[in-house]
Amino acid sequence: MEDYSKIFQSHIIRFYHEWGYSRQQFAEIIGISYGRTYSLLSEGGDIGLTLNTMQAISDSLGLPLPLLLKPLESEEWQSVLALWKWNPPYHSYIPDGYTLVRNVVLPEHKAVIVNEWGKMTAKELKKLKKQKNSLDLKEESDTPNE
Repeated sequence: MEDYSKIFQSHIIRFYHEWGYSRQQFAEIIGISYGRTYSLLSEGGDIGLTLNTMQAISDSLGLPLPLLLKPLESEEWQSVLALWKWNPPYHSYIPDGYTLVRNVVLPEHKAVIVNEWGKMTAKELKKLKKQKNSLDLKEESDTPNE
């Protein structure tokens, strides 16, 4: 019988290493305390996660729990990796100087402000992406053909 908690843990450890966050940042992303995150990222020990905690972590990652309970070699993971071409979903769209905040509880008036900031930031990021794409196109057109 497979040890699903170890499989789950191996995926979380892999995400942590591949995405390049600090332990504190990763704890914020997955929505559990720093201490629990430290234990989870320490290979070999009994992580003692409940099904509810695993579900909460998978929800915070935007991945279905059944997928996180399958080995990386499984057909399901191979399909996901082929789609991602292993471009991590969080790390790939957050530029330097920005951070992702999840699972934050705020008073309504502050939530309105934060939502407005989010809309403004989304516009800024879209503008930066357009500028980068136009620079990339310009560089391609400036490159002499051989």
